[in-house]
Amino acid sequence: IPYFFKGSVTSNDKQVFYAAMKQIEDRSCFKFEENSGEPAEHHLEISVGSTSCASVGFSAGVGISSSTKVTLQSSYQLADSSQCNWQGGILHELMHVLGVMHTQKRKDRDQHIIINRSNIQQSAGALYQYDTCEACNDYGVGYDCASIMHYGTCLLYTSPSPLDLS
Repeated sequence: IPYFFKGSVTSNDKQVFYAAMKQIEDRSCFKFEENSGEPAEHHLEISVGSTSCASVGFSAGVGISSSTKVTLQSSYQLADSSQCNWQGGILHELMHVLGVMHTQKRKDRDQHIIINRSNIQQSAGALYQYDTCEACNDYGVGYDCASIMHYGTCLLYTSPSPLDLS
């Protein structure tokens, strides 16, 4: 997967990306290849904001910029303070780059958890995150509340009813 860093991404920020990429490479057939500039072929563009992560937390997302470019943008720096540890967030976003959806969007999720819709912000984006994807394929992989792709926390349960997360 060819990628490049756009703008003034710090060496500390790059280390967060390298560590998350290594986790994917160690467990899959995917390999990331850093480029010094924007490649002509399909690629990933990574950018990081200049505001410190210490006071604002983590906010990042993935988008499709063109037929050859996917972008991963962090609104804030990732490693400018010892209070920040956003490798898990970057791993989550890199999984989106690879096409992996949120676990809570699986069509079988209601067999495992209960979504308390009154706790969801009433914006279209927030509500969309909890709609199920009826056409998505889970490839036989079991529902995993501990997945890096699951929003929020789930507790393991042994009862036959779904877990209530409210």
